[in-house]
This record gives sequence, structure tokens and C-alpha cells, in this order.
Amino acid sequence: MVLTLDSLLQGMDLTLGEIQNTKADSKDEERLRRRHLDAKYGKTLDPINEISGLIELSKDRLRIGVEYVIALADIMQNYEGNRRKIINVNLTEEQKQLLRAIPDSFNYDNQLQIDLIESKTNHDLAATMDWLKIKLLIEPAYGLQNDAEAVHFLLTSENVNGPCFALENKKIMEDYVIPKVTGFQRMLLDFGERYIEMPMIALTHGQPAEYTTLGKKYLNIAHALDESLKKFIIYDEKGEMHPFRFTASMRGAVGNLNDNVAAYPDIDWRKSLDALIESFGIESLDMSDQSDTFLRYQAFANILSEIELTIEKQGRDFWDAVSGQLYNKITKKAEKGSSVMPQKKNPWLVEGGIAIFGKGIAQLRYSFETMRRYHHEGDMSRSILSRDIGDDYGKFFLGISRIMSEMKKYVPNENEIKRQIKQHPEVSTAPIMSALKQMGIEGDAYREMQELSGFNCISDLNWEIYRTKLSLLCDKHHIMEENKDYIMNLLDPITVSEAIKMGRDCIARCNRTLDTLNELYGGK
Repeated sequence: MVLTLDSLLQGMDLTLGEIQNTKADSKDEERLRRRHLDAKYGKTLDPINEISGLIELSKDRLRIGVEYVIALADIMQNYEGNRRKIINVNLTEEQKQLLRAIPDSFNYDNQLQIDLIESKTNHDLAATMDWLKIKLLIEPAYGLQNDAEAVHFLLTSENVNGPCFALENKKIMEDYVIPKVTGFQRMLLDFGERYIEMPMIALTHGQPAEYTTLGKKYLNIAHALDESLKKFIIYDEKGEMHPFRFTASMRGAVGNLNDNVAAYPDIDWRKSLDALIESFGIESLDMSDQSDTFLRYQAFANILSEIELTIEKQGRDFWDAVSGQLYNKITKKAEKGSSVMPQKKNPWLVEGGIAIFGKGIAQLRYSFETMRRYHHEGDMSRSILSRDIGDDYGKFFLGISRIMSEMKKYVPNENEIKRQIKQHPEVSTAPIMSALKQMGIEGDAYREMQELSGFNCISDLNWEIYRTKLSLLCDKHHIMEENKDYIMNLLDPITVSEAIKMGRDCIARCNRTLDTLNELYGGK
């Protein structure tokens, strides 16, 4: 057989023209210059990269800076002390809206302008605030030409960067983490409900143990995932529900409001600054040094670590079931499962997904834990790690997306599942032994069933042999016909009735959690 161009193209379901006329545009060239992971999986990673990118960071810095100026203007308007006001104008609602539009209209040209300023100041946050000052000085519509010094007044860079980092993590949690994990959970619940009554053999120590159902296996994972998802639902001391909140501090250079006290000792700064931080959906830390403690971030990473381990277990068990022929993969036209073995249908998205998922979690844990190790009142280590957090989250999303995508390509191989049940009648041994003990047979029921199941020999046991031996055992112990029928029926997977009930109860519980998360986080 000689390979021809026509046969090759037919197998790929493409034409030569489609291939030769595919050309890269500027966006393709930009994408292909990126590192391999971003270039290949941009559809999954680009939204995370955008949230954690430089433009979005600058926008968030400006949001914090602008809202601080507005809050400061309001504080000064109500100030009745005898010290000079840092802002001496009463901002109108129209001027406040114009100020709030600054971050929304921020563009690439503006970022290059900030980069130019930074090339001289050697401080990116200061450059961003200086750019904002210039904006206020040259445009009278904002009403702050004589009060531009109020920008970043009494603040250190971490008082802006900290809330920005909280906003970044908040957006990623609400827009991606919770929707992605709850999407995985809904898939598990769907599979669990669909296959709740499909009996199969459960394994302990990798060996046939007793009966379960395929749906119950999925729902065991769903239950574990539910326990972690509930940690995104926070109850306060009054029993009221709240979303999980990240923290930030705005307490000055070393956390004591020293500069604020020097400038305006007669203002309740803690109350005003707490209100500002809380307006962003962030929890304000009263006790801190220059920096956040990052305990809340570490707690968040711990929840994600639980989730990763749960999904990793699902992925590994699923991979093992695929290798045991318990699933059939539904492939698309022109798809290849191996570069050399035509018969293969490899579950490679699960394999790669588990690996990159775990790496992402390891990076997140490292980042958040290392942020807690800053020297004394603060240093640069947290700043550099915070700027790279999108890469950590990206691997999290890539991993869970790949595992989820692969699982959706499979359906149970019901013939193989039934064949394995027939091949392993010994999985009924423990339930039968329990029934025999309950009936009060003489002797050691455990040893009797151990011998029947071929424990002490290399067994060629099959369904009919096991059934015959079991019938003889019942006759040996003079078990009444009615009880014997019950014992013989235990060879069939009738003992999964409670598994089915537990599974349906689990579905109801998990759906209640999903409804609550939807209520708290808006069903994004």
C-alpha cells in the first residue's frame, strides 16, 4: 500500500487548499512568539493572563488611587479641624464620575506613558500615581488642578498594590475558580445521576472487593468536592452568609498610620480607610504592618489544594478504569489516538491535566506561603510573586479543563462491566458471609466462605462454579429453602440499594451547595 496525497488528506478531513491558504496574521504571530503553554492553550489561559496582566494591574492601581482621592475629598469636606485641607474643593457627582472613568478608558498608549515615567523614577507604582497627577493637573474638568498632591497622599506603594492583589484574586476566584470547579461538580453530578443504578465491581487494594454502582463512584468524588466548595460560603457570628473575601491593609508605611497622625491627628482614619477597602468587596485588615498577613490567601490555596487532590483522584481512577476497558472513547473524524498505533485511544488529556494541575497548585501554595515570609514590616518578595500569580492560576485552569474535557469523551463500556461481574462472583462473598452469620450457621462462616472463594489456591472460579459451591454450602448447613433463595440471590448486585439512596441524597446536598454559591457569587 502506497500513501497518496489524496488518502492522507482524506484521513485528515482537509483539502490541500485549506492547508496551504492558512496564513498567520499579526495576532497569530504575536501568539506564536509566546512561550509554548500560552501559544498552544491560549483559549484557556488568555482570560487569566488578561486579569493578571500589566494593563489590568495599572487599571486597578488607578481605581484604588482614584477612589482614595474621592474618599479623601469627602473626608476633607467634612473636616472641622484647624489644619490646612489637602483637598479644598467639594467634588461634584459629575467630577467623581469623570475621575472613575479614568481607569476604564486606560489604554496601551497610557501604559507606555507610565513606562516612560518609570524609566526615570525606577518605581512602577510611583510612576502610575505620577501619571494620574499629570492627568489631574492638565485637565480642569476633574476639578483637582490645585489639589493633585492628594494623589497617594499618606500612602505607601503596598497600600495600593495590596488592594490591587486582592482585587485580582477576587476576580479570578469569582469569574474563573468557582465557575470552573462548580462546572466540574455539575459534570460529576450528571454522571452520578445517570449511572446511579449501574452496578459494577468496586476495588480495594486494586482487587475486586464488593459491588458498587458507577454513579456512586462519581458521587463519592462529588461529595468530597462539595466539602471543599462549602468553604467558599462564609458564615459570620450572626449566622449570615458571605462570600469568601481576600484581605488588604491601608495602614501606611509600617501599619501604624504614623503619617496620618502627623498630618491630621483629629481624623478617624481607620474608619474611613476601612470603608474604602470594604467598598471593593475586600476585607480590611486592622492589625498589620506595611503588608497584608497573607493568611487569607494561604487559606484560599489550601481550599484549592483540597480541590486539586479530589479531582486528581477522580482523574487517576478514571484513567485506571479506561485502561481496564470499562469505558469507550467517542472519537471525532480524523482524530488520531497515537502517532504510530492506529488502534489506540489514549486518555492523554487526563494524564497531562493531572500533571499541570498539580504543578499549578504547588506554585500557588509556594507563592502565598512565601509572601508570608517577608522581612520585618515588608520587602519586595511579595511584590514580585504577586505579579506572576496569573501563571500559577493558569496551570490550575488548564489542568482542570483538560481532565473535564477528556472525561466528557467517554461512555461506560457496559458489556465489559457486565463481563467483569460474571468473571468475579467472589465479590458477593462478604455479603453472603454476613447473611450466613445472621442466620446462625454452625462453624466459622468466614473460613467457609474463604475456602469457597478459592482463597488458598490458584482459582479458576467462575459464576457457575461459585454458584454450585454456594448451593452445596447452603445444603450442608441445612438452610431452609426460603433463606437459601435469599442467599443465592446475593450473587446478583442487589446489595447496592443503600448506595443508590446515599447517592441520591448526595446529589440533593451538592445541588443545595451549588444553589448557595450561585446566590452568593452571581452564577458567573
